[in-house]
Amino acid sequence: MVDEWLARLRGLSPRAVDAGIAVAVAAAMVLTISLAQEEGATRQPDALAYLLGVSLGALLLLRRRWPLGVLVASVGVLGLYYGLDYEAFSAAVPLAAATYSAAVAGYGLRAAVILGAFVVVAGTVARLDEGDSLADVLRESLVTDAALLGAVLLLGEAVRSRRAWAGEVR
Repeated sequence: MVDEWLARLRGLSPRAVDAGIAVAVAAAMVLTISLAQEEGATRQPDALAYLLGVSLGALLLLRRRWPLGVLVASVGVLGLYYGLDYEAFSAAVPLAAATYSAAVAGYGLRAAVILGAFVVVAGTVARLDEGDSLADVLRESLVTDAALLGAVLLLGEAVRSRRAWAGEVR
């Protein structure tokens, strides 16, 4: 059963895969933004918040051509979202696909620096600005986001090195 499903997935064009990933991330962002609403939040989600969320998915349509650029743009859009004082959420979901693509393309170290700076600075500042305690931010945001994005980065690097090794063997 699983083999049949994987065979069907292998038959999909790269554009179809990218479109599926983009739609999935955009839908996840719309859901996340709608669920992130809290009573007494400084700014409730509006059309701009949802537009920024959907744009995180749309950027992934370009991930094969400009993997590092898509990661940088995704970090920028998420930073803008946080900067506009919308309710903060984990950066792992919107940045996972862009992180993986950058690592597979050979930009693992650059991606790690970009993500590290973003998670530490933007994620921490956004959560502290909302009144969360430093302990909560470290436990829930910093460590969790860093661990999840680090795992995605390592997965992408492993796939890249495995593909390079397979190419050498051929």
